Amino acid sequence: MSSKEEVEPKEFTSEGAFLGWAKNKKIKAKDEDLRYFWAYLADSQMTSRGDFSPFPPSMETAFLTEAKEFFRGKGWNVSELQFQRILQCVKTWAQAPSALYNWTWDISSPVGLEQSKVPESERVFEERKRKQTEYSSWIERNQKRAALERKQIGSYMKLPCFSEVSEHERFNKQISSKNERIFEYSLIFRETTEQLLTYIENSLTLPHLTQNLYIQGPQGFGKSHSLFPLACWLLETPRYRVVYIPTCVAWCSFEIGPAWQYLEDKILVAFQNDKLPPRGTETPIQFLCSLPGFCASKGLKLFVIFDQHNGIPANKRDTFPYTLPLLFPHLEHWKESSVSVILSASANNEYEVRLSSDIWTKYPYYSPFSETEFLAWVANNKISSDQYELSELKDLTGMVPFELNEFRRISTGKLSSNALSEFRKERYRAFKDSESVFLGGLQPEQRKAAAQTVMAMLLSIPFEAAPGSFNQKHIFLDREGIPCPISPLASLAIRHAWGKFDSEYEFAVASALNTFSGSVKGVVTERYFIDMIEQKKRCKIGLHRIQYEASTLDLAVDLTLQEDFNFERFSGLLPPTTLNYGVDQVLVPLASNYASVDLFLWDGANKKLYPIQVTVQNPISGHKNTFFDGGVLGAPSPADIWATHLGISRTDIHFTWIGNNSAVSESMDQHYLVTLDTLDTNIWPLLADHFH
Repeated sequence: MSSKEEVEPKEFTSEGAFLGWAKNKKIKAKDEDLRYFWAYLADSQMTSRGDFSPFPPSMETAFLTEAKEFFRGKGWNVSELQFQRILQCVKTWAQAPSALYNWTWDISSPVGLEQSKVPESERVFEERKRKQTEYSSWIERNQKRAALERKQIGSYMKLPCFSEVSEHERFNKQISSKNERIFEYSLIFRETTEQLLTYIENSLTLPHLTQNLYIQGPQGFGKSHSLFPLACWLLETPRYRVVYIPTCVAWCSFEIGPAWQYLEDKILVAFQNDKLPPRGTETPIQFLCSLPGFCASKGLKLFVIFDQHNGIPANKRDTFPYTLPLLFPHLEHWKESSVSVILSASANNEYEVRLSSDIWTKYPYYSPFSETEFLAWVANNKISSDQYELSELKDLTGMVPFELNEFRRISTGKLSSNALSEFRKERYRAFKDSESVFLGGLQPEQRKAAAQTVMAMLLSIPFEAAPGSFNQKHIFLDREGIPCPISPLASLAIRHAWGKFDSEYEFAVASALNTFSGSVKGVVTERYFIDMIEQKKRCKIGLHRIQYEASTLDLAVDLTLQEDFNFERFSGLLPPTTLNYGVDQVLVPLASNYASVDLFLWDGANKKLYPIQVTVQNPISGHKNTFFDGGVLGAPSPADIWATHLGISRTDIHFTWIGNNSAVSESMDQHYLVTLDTLDTNIWPLLADHFH
């Protein structure tokens, strides 16, 4: 504590002492106003700091009620905002010695308590206003370049920081002017961003589109990275005014100051070049209700943008001012065309809002990077590798921005087979643990619904999922109502996690087998066949060799994998070279369109490979096989590539069909066949029973 702070009084014994102290501190208030405030302190017998400490939340309502009654009894009109700032002063004084004296009170001014000598943590407000002016000017000077870059999908654009620097921590920050400490941010311009901006522009002219937008989608797909440039581009239009809250998480944490004061500052800065009517004594709601009329009278258009709305805890969403994001469109005059509210939130099971369709338009946001955007991200992050490793990175991440950034974090930006393997393990484990926790909290009936949702996801079919029946952090519903995993690794982890609930899992599989036909039924059969091998750690099948000319099926091999076999799902064309091929392996491609193969069984002792295709097509001969076919210009076939990878010859590769009939063709001669009704009932009970 400084010597100056040590001589500060901790108690005022008289009005004269209080007025003398105020005069010495050069407080900007009339003596009459100060006497009124002193009268309240004295009447309440709160003339020392100890009277305020401690100051629990339970005292806030009582303090405000008593203060309002006292001042109104004196005929002193004090606004709601003034009372809130007085309360903040009192709470600050109660928490730290002499903190109260760091405030300068201008009680008679329209905006209530003002600050001159402000504590370091509170300087953000004045600093924000100064920066806002600089950043608005920066935007204006760079309008032409920004407009040009908007047309280049996949290019990186530099955007100004037109909000507090700490609010943009998620973005790639650079210093554009060291002398002025002005920051700019490098973001990739995406097709989804262009689509969002186009929608906003159309909503201003097309009557069937509501102007209030609710953007929702899984975390990590880039909602914030679209809203940031959207806010900047809206500022390019002279008649637009933009209030942009980059993160509701920080807003509701009080890390950036009192919540209403912070929002009010944002509004005042947005209108910094306009002459808003004097505040007077209206309440915050009255002030907000006056904005649409002011905009209409000046020919202005106001956009209010709240990002990460799901970051507001449920216990605060019904508390002012955190009610405002959803309340704004319902305020008096806010339905007018001079105001648009844009809300963004990441989907999760703890966050749910109900919105009126005649006021809000729901805008789903779940698109990963396009190929062009992915390559731009790779180049910008200086990731160099061969085409195979880039292909595997795409398969593992699904080109979802968050997953790509997680890879960069885990791998420190170096793309290699080891880095990809480490990323796969860490992300798969994270997804699996999260899904297990979610499913473990469901009741049996809810788990049945969860299993059905996941089955619909695996089949890529629309499904009317019950609320809470799927983990919204890992699954989203597309525009056709099809449950989709947020990434390939999420899909694997989901299947692994919910498969342990045997009864619910079998219920979903049995329902699907009895309900669907054709290719959908084939997918169900394939998934179940593979999942049971993984879950039960057993694989035993009798292989019949196809003798086409003799029209016979002879039992040739009773293939039983050792109990210690390894189960591996792999991305790309081949599994990792680090696997121990001296032991039995079950190898499952991640790619859904892998060349005519659903899984591979590797007999480590005899060095033989069994590519397996599961099908319910009748006749089975109608299913084409390209595993042994070479590519264009003499490129090797998948069979040749696998033979080289494993150090075996093509004669050691035995293609195997698993189907529900034996109607084979000449092209299948010397292949192996397993009919579904002959499968081991201890491993695949549903298939053996259904196809019997």
